Amino acid sequence: MEEGLPDEIWRRIFEIGIEKSRLSYKDVCCVSITSRRLKRLSNEDTLWTHLLNLDFSIPIDDDDDIVIPASKTLYKTMFDKDRERKIAAHRRAVLRAESDVGVCLRNLKQLQRQLADERDKARAAECLSGFECLAATNHTGSSSKTASSGAMCFTYSLQNLCARDGS
Repeated sequence: MEEGLPDEIWRRIFEIGIEKSRLSYKDVCCVSITSRRLKRLSNEDTLWTHLLNLDFSIPIDDDDDIVIPASKTLYKTMFDKDRERKIAAHRRAVLRAESDVGVCLRNLKQLQRQLADERDKARAAECLSGFECLAATNHTGSSSKTASSGAMCFTYSLQNLCARDGS
């Protein structure tokens, strides 16, 4: 199929495909492995110059006296740098997300500690009121149920205090 068309037409097909964004660098590389002739044509600097200009916005003038490497080599270098930049940006985003998770976990642990402290305070207050009830029942001779409840709360409060102090 390709042998029936002259090189100029194949070259123009490549150029139009690249200019219209129908052919990417991957497509040009894939076509290059189909035959020696297409490999030779796809390695031409003009094609890679167009790809450089489109993909990396690097205008390259033929009139400049600046010595630059072959366009395909320059494209590969730019592609590698761009890939490394994207990988680094992704790595930073992952680290930022992991840091946010760590902050949230620390905040969660702090809130859990505060909740436990508030529960202990509420139990202590409940026990204190039960103890006051116990004291009141001892003076008035009320029911033994309130007295035993108050005594349990008092014992629980002492155990809690001892557990906190490490005694």
